[in-house]
Amino acid sequence: MFAETPEILRDQLNRMEKLNRITETSTWMAMRDVRNRIVHDYLPEDVKQIYQEIRGKFSDELFFMRTQISQLTELNNTSA
Repeated sequence: MFAETPEILRDQLNRMEKLNRITETSTWMAMRDVRNRIVHDYLPEDVKQIYQEIRGKFSDELFFMRTQISQLTELNNTSA
């Protein structure tokens, strides 16, 4: 949106939070952590906990993001 490319993911997420495109940077950092655990440290006994994290707050956040993307798409289509 500002034609800048911050080098750090947290900076990008903080900016998106300020623009109200995501609800919390911490949620996205937690989602990234879960993704890394699945890919790198996958342990069968952690599956239930990981599933609950994805199904709960992460799911809510992803639906919020989908709404934000839809709104931006509509805005872009109407201004074109």
